[in-house]
Amino acid sequence: MPAWPVLQILRDNTTALTWAHKASTASIRGQNLIAVFCELLRLFLLGLNCEHIPGVENVLADDISRPPSVDIDHSVRVQQLTTKYPFIKTWDYFLPSPELLQLLSLRLSMTQSLGLPSLPTSLGQFVPTESTISNSPVI
Repeated sequence: MPAWPVLQILRDNTTALTWAHKASTASIRGQNLIAVFCELLRLFLLGLNCEHIPGVENVLADDISRPPSVDIDHSVRVQQLTTKYPFIKTWDYFLPSPELLQLLSLRLSMTQSLGLPSLPTSLGQFVPTESTISNSPVI
């Protein structure tokens, strides 16, 4: 058992893996997001483990990250995924706070470097996947 939580990140491309290991990018928007990531790592005892999954083996992550339509209701999408992959019902789902979503949105929209962010007091919470089917947030 590790001394602190370890964030397991499974990547489907080597660029994303490099980004996570080096915490750097040439993109201003990427730098603004990395600043949030680095601030989280600075403030919280959190380990990081990144692995590359080749595209042909990355079916589950692709299914999660690429919904068939952007108009699909979140609870319907979760139901589709848990039907196809029943084991993910045991997972917890991170529900970001509105303040964290606003911070990330701002950082993605800016074309100038913003430096280190002030993180919101509440980052969000983990909820059981099953509860996201009946109590789906509108984000």
